[in-house]
Amino acid sequence: MTGDAGESLRSRKRSHERSLALTSRHADSAPDARCPAVSVILCTYNRRGLVGRAIRSVLAQTFAAFELVVIDDGSTDGTAEVVLAFAARDARIIYERHANRGLAAARNAGLALARGKWVTFLDSDDAYAPDHLAARIALVAARPVDALFGGVRFVGRRPLRYVADVERPGHKIHLAHCHIGGALFVRRAVLVRLGGFPALPYAEDHELMKRIEEGYRVARCVRRSYLYNLRGGDRMGIQYLERQRSRRAGQHALLARRAA
Repeated sequence: MTGDAGESLRSRKRSHERSLALTSRHADSAPDARCPAVSVILCTYNRRGLVGRAIRSVLAQTFAAFELVVIDDGSTDGTAEVVLAFAARDARIIYERHANRGLAAARNAGLALARGKWVTFLDSDDAYAPDHLAARIALVAARPVDALFGGVRFVGRRPLRYVADVERPGHKIHLAHCHIGGALFVRRAVLVRLGGFPALPYAEDHELMKRIEEGYRVARCVRRSYLYNLRGGDRMGIQYLERQRSRRAGQHALLARRAA
C-alpha cells in the first residue's frame, strides 16, 4: 500500500484511534454531531470480483448519513486495491486489513472502528437495495426498538436456501427462519455491551441475536431490501470453515505419517 491511497488510509485510521477498544465508555459516550447515524460494516475475504458491487450498493443508498467500514480478513487476491480505489473517492469509507480470523472476528474489528449510533452489516457477496438504510431508519424512528432483524431477499437457486440447523444437528433449516447477520440493525451501544459477535465458527449471528432478544427491544423489518446472494460454498463463513477443515486434515495426515 503506497502513495496517496495509503496515506489517505493511514489518516483515516489515525482519526479512529480512540474507537479501537470495545469499552463501556465507548458505548455510552455522548453522540458527536460529526458522527454518522449508521455504521455499515462490510467484511470481505478474497472477493475482488464481488466487493465492488457490494460497495456500490451502499454508496447508492437514498439515506446518506452513514460510514462504510470495510474489514479485509486477510485477502490475497487484490481485494485491497478494489476497496482503496473506492475509498480514495469517498471519505465515508474506512478500510482495515488484518490476518485471517473468520467472520465473527472481522465483524468485531469493524465494530471497534464504528462511530454510528446504529450498526448494520453487509457481506461482500451481498448487496443492499437503494432504500435499505432509509427503511430501517424510518422504522427505528417510529417505534422504540434496540434492534431490527429480517428483511432479506434471497437471490439464487432454491436448493441453496437450506443450511445446517445449529439447534437440531443433522437437520437443515430454511434461511428464511434464520437470523441473517448481514440484516441485523442494532444500536452500537447494545452490541458493545454484549461484547460483539461470539467467537464461533458457525451461527455466531444466531447466538448474538438470542442474547439481544433476552434483554432488549427487537422488531422485524418486513421490507426485503437485503439482497442475499446464494452462491454455494462462496459465503465468507463457509470459506473460513473449509480452510479450518483443510488445516485439520493436513495436521491429521502429518501425524498419521509420523506414527506409521
